[in-house]
Amino acid sequence: MRIPPVICALIVLITLIPVPARAAARQADERWHSFTTANGLAGNIVQAIWQSPSGALWFGTENGVSRYDGTAWASYRTADGLLDANVWAISGDAASVWFATSSGLSRLDAIGWRSFTVADGLPGNDVRAVLVDTSGNVWAGTFGQGIAVLRPGAERWQSLAAWPGAFVQAIWQARSGDVWFGTNGLGALRLRAGRVEQFSFRERNRNTVWSIGETARGDVWLASFQGLVQVRDDTSVVLADERVDGVDLAAVEALAVVGDTTGDLWFATRAQGLLRRSATGWQRIRSGAGLTHDYVQTIFVDRSDRLWFGTRGGGVSMRDARPLQVAALRPAISVVNVSDGVTVRRDGQVFEAVQNDLRFHFALAVPWLPPHEVAFRYWLTSTGTASDAQLVRSAAQAPAQAASEVAVDLPPASYTLHVQALVADTPAA
Repeated sequence: MRIPPVICALIVLITLIPVPARAAARQADERWHSFTTANGLAGNIVQAIWQSPSGALWFGTENGVSRYDGTAWASYRTADGLLDANVWAISGDAASVWFATSSGLSRLDAIGWRSFTVADGLPGNDVRAVLVDTSGNVWAGTFGQGIAVLRPGAERWQSLAAWPGAFVQAIWQARSGDVWFGTNGLGALRLRAGRVEQFSFRERNRNTVWSIGETARGDVWLASFQGLVQVRDDTSVVLADERVDGVDLAAVEALAVVGDTTGDLWFATRAQGLLRRSATGWQRIRSGAGLTHDYVQTIFVDRSDRLWFGTRGGGVSMRDARPLQVAALRPAISVVNVSDGVTVRRDGQVFEAVQNDLRFHFALAVPWLPPHEVAFRYWLTSTGTASDAQLVRSAAQAPAQAASEVAVDLPPASYTLHVQALVADTPAA
């Protein structure tokens, strides 16, 4: 039906109220989100996470690496210059990013990609760990060929004389400056003032450390093949001996450990989900309670205190304990099926209702959210009437946006469009 030329005023109300952050977020504030290949992640088996000084996050998967800046994803594989698509670890600084792969090391900087192998002095090509320390040294841990270091300005790697045949799968630097190495069979090795010390806690076939981390007050913990281990008095180790929700802490295989800024300690396990140690005790978190998979391989705390959990098959789960902060959006109207020669005025939200089939487009400008968790509820009202509320969801790829159904042949009038944004089915604005 064609409506005679009249002015149809559409007053679009999208009220998004920013929520101020608080110093200590309550548990009720925590939000869990997930990212998978559907959102742009290179692979759903996530083995490494690292944040660059610019704030972007890097994810190492079995199918390449991905960079995420909070809005857009970019992935890199062998065709782009990565030495091997299976990425075990990531580290770097403001100048470059290093990737430990099954075929050697890859480095990405402003010039481009460069590979490092045994031809460059590495003791082996199967590199399972990499760390750029605070002095600019690059450490590489190999699988069965020990440890090597590339000093600033050097062109060739040097092997560490101690433990030349070590199987090294983790390298970590404490806030004290000590560099730690997690090994298969030798426990943990600590490099302090040029001297290597060993922290052994079991028989050789169970003396395996997958990850090393520390609490906010500096207590060092080891995630091991069999049990959670604390380094005490800077010289000895103690195994945790509690049971948490059916999990024996002295026997569970922990693959990663990290301390957050609140003082809590987090452990990733092979099949038991997450274990969290706080001031009130231990807690177990499984899939369905935020995690996408109970097999968790790596944990990372970013500079905004978000916790990222890389899983084996479920992509990345992210826990954000801060209240959701939302920025105001500017509404826009698009018009479909405009007759030839008809001019539509777009000043504000007023236009001639010549053929007024209308579609509204919604977007939510909030970073670090998976677009598929964003939805919009909307309805139209005019004097004395109101349409039924409709719900539309964003697709998985950024940006988070959706479009309404087409409103056909609206009578000439003034209308108010009501819009509510939802994140994970929770009203955000």
